[in-house]
Amino acid sequence: MSFTNDLKVGMRQFGRNPGSMIMAIMAFSLGLGLVGLMLTLVFGVVKGHPENIDFDEIYVLQWDESTRHLWKSGGQFGFIRPKDFRDIDERQEVFENFAFMRNHTFNVVIDKYAERFEGSFVSHDLFDTLGVKPHLGSFFQKGDDEPDRLKKAVISYDIWKNHFESRETIIGQSFNINGQAATIIGVAPEGFDFPSRNDVWMNDTTDYINMSRIDGNGLFVLATLKEGQTLASALAPMNTIAKSMSEEYPETNTGYIAFEITPLSENFIGEDFPRMVYILVACSLMVLLIACTNVANLTLSRATTRVKELAIRASLGGKRQRLVFQMLVEGLAVAFFGGIGGLIIAIWTSKMIWAFVLSASYANPPRWMSMDVDLTTIGYLALITLVASIIASIVPALRASRTDVNEILKDNSRGASSLKMGVFSKILVLAQLSVSCGLLIATTAMVNGAKEAAVFEPPYDPSEIMTARFDFPESYFPGEQRGEAIRRLQELMELNPNLEGVGFSTSVDMLFNWDSRWALRGREAATREDYIQARNEIVSDNYFELLDIPILYGRGFEAMDRGENAEKVCVINEQLAKRLWPDDIQDAIGQQIRDVYSDTIPWSTIIGIVPDTKMAGPGANKTDEQLGGVYRPLSSANDQPSLTVFAKTGGNPTAQADQIRAILHNEDESFALYRIKTVASAVKESQFGVIFFRNIFGMFGAAAFLLASIGVYGVMDFSIRQKFQEYSIRQALGAGRQTIFKHVFKMSSWQIILGVVIGSAIGYGILGLMTQNQMVSPSANPAIFIIPILLIVGVSIAALYAPARYVVNANLADTLRGE
Repeated sequence: MSFTNDLKVGMRQFGRNPGSMIMAIMAFSLGLGLVGLMLTLVFGVVKGHPENIDFDEIYVLQWDESTRHLWKSGGQFGFIRPKDFRDIDERQEVFENFAFMRNHTFNVVIDKYAERFEGSFVSHDLFDTLGVKPHLGSFFQKGDDEPDRLKKAVISYDIWKNHFESRETIIGQSFNINGQAATIIGVAPEGFDFPSRNDVWMNDTTDYINMSRIDGNGLFVLATLKEGQTLASALAPMNTIAKSMSEEYPETNTGYIAFEITPLSENFIGEDFPRMVYILVACSLMVLLIACTNVANLTLSRATTRVKELAIRASLGGKRQRLVFQMLVEGLAVAFFGGIGGLIIAIWTSKMIWAFVLSASYANPPRWMSMDVDLTTIGYLALITLVASIIASIVPALRASRTDVNEILKDNSRGASSLKMGVFSKILVLAQLSVSCGLLIATTAMVNGAKEAAVFEPPYDPSEIMTARFDFPESYFPGEQRGEAIRRLQELMELNPNLEGVGFSTSVDMLFNWDSRWALRGREAATREDYIQARNEIVSDNYFELLDIPILYGRGFEAMDRGENAEKVCVINEQLAKRLWPDDIQDAIGQQIRDVYSDTIPWSTIIGIVPDTKMAGPGANKTDEQLGGVYRPLSSANDQPSLTVFAKTGGNPTAQADQIRAILHNEDESFALYRIKTVASAVKESQFGVIFFRNIFGMFGAAAFLLASIGVYGVMDFSIRQKFQEYSIRQALGAGRQTIFKHVFKMSSWQIILGVVIGSAIGYGILGLMTQNQMVSPSANPAIFIIPILLIVGVSIAALYAPARYVVNANLADTLRGE
């Protein structure tokens, strides 16, 4: 019954102080809303997983990156290759299932035209390893991943529903997939798209018996332990296998002596993203802390008007714990409505951000991921709301209930000011200034980082270049014949009068190439890591001319560089030439270099040097490794599974895609054109991660600054008005307005200075964590610190000026009469 009465008393405070209560609820709502948003990101993305896969019982195997310095062969890397996988599978005895998959794209001819889908080539036991059962038909059987077996495919529930009208007769039918006939044998369960947005899974029939150990793409290896085995017990025998293979195959496996075995739950989205999310969670709690300090300030401010009431209740026998409990109940009432507001904000912001994620082509999250506000999120948000309400209410409640009744009744004139805020209020102001300054520094860094990451200034206009991607059917003109076929396609595409020219490149979206290690003839290196690192791109003969890239020295590619018997040549950019021949870059002409990825790759003669062409994409302008690069002619693209076609036009670039698509379709019905965009739009899309975190940090920074501005003003105003009589008397005794202003600012200046110092330290710490996660680059830009500090100092001065001006304009007689 006492709780009900206390609740009624608390609710009556809303009517007495509606403005104060509304401000408290708004502060709580904003802080709790941002915390709720972060909870949806944690439980829906970082900790989320599909219902039918146990991520903690499935393990991912790779070569141990900590032994990379021992790796001798340039053809190996972290992922396990097909030949090694077969050997490991035959020798290991600790895993019940030992499966693999490798990502690929599939062009499926449906009703005439090819549709492109993401998917994977897989071993026969992949679905058994994942513990998944088919919705329709069956999965692969033992032996389906042997060479020369018939091509089979499992399709996703979404394809079955949206492209085949949920027809059960689809099982057993044959379709043209990547230029080959493949039989659909099963439909995956609804919602299954492992590992991410996959719609097609085909049996891998690679002829691993006749391939080299350094051939083939790296495999994503998944395994489940046998009963009685643990991760610790499995690691030693697996490393023994690695060491024995290193000794048996020194040409390709030297140094590959250990495995890295991690649960799928830790491997699925990597390490950087979860760490960044947890940084955001900490920042959201900082915003909530500012909200709590605001509520504490408002609670303490309201308590000054109730000093006499609390004192009289204490004199009538009210116990202190009862008075404290009543104020806590009032705080819970505020928190309850703030929690509802926070839940609404969390739902709205999470839906808005997830819509942004789904609209970004670079995000591509699995279908089971979401940022829904579910029961888990609501439960944790309720718990945090309860804790926050106690934090915001307990200290003001204890201080207000400690008032001496004799002092209050002895001097009625002090009724509104006897409750001194003292050190506690100063700590609250300091906390608000520090946290908001730190978050503003992080926000400024993200804005600056996003600006730097978007820097892309190639010699051509990115808005006038259309770029698109297409994959080669497996049977499409093997070997040297493919180069001639590509040149024929180029001639057909250039017949379009709306296009100034058409070219090809291995660069995705004309932005991203792959890194390679390069050997220079005559300069030997002890290990692969000692070879120079530079970008690698294969381009058509007209690449430099079409994109207005000048040849600084030597020449570009010509017709004589084509053909099986032509000399292998390459063009390097100026940055790489300066690294290798710093005295005179013209010495590069005639020298020979080779990609050490494989011993079978021939030496190429350098025939030309071009300026920096932004081979590493937007924002890559910090290190030599990002700037240096090598171009090879299109005749080197015979083994490439995909190419980028780019076209230069003065009109709407993407409007020309239909004609290019038609030419490809006429060439082979299994061709599909995708990733159609301008280079300018590709630059914008490529910044998804930076923009995503920039926007969230921007929300935190804006919320912290808003709450801190209101909170600091409230505390400063309350603190100065407590000394209202003192300042009025000072003026009556001859103190000038300037003296009063000076005293007011001097009284609070230490809080501002200390708040900025602590806030800068907090911001520096957050920047360190963000830099480790590669979300911002180390930057010497002083604006990252100067702008937030100026904002904090500015709002603090404004918070002091308004009440100080009110005080100096007060009249002593009116003051004493009012009191």
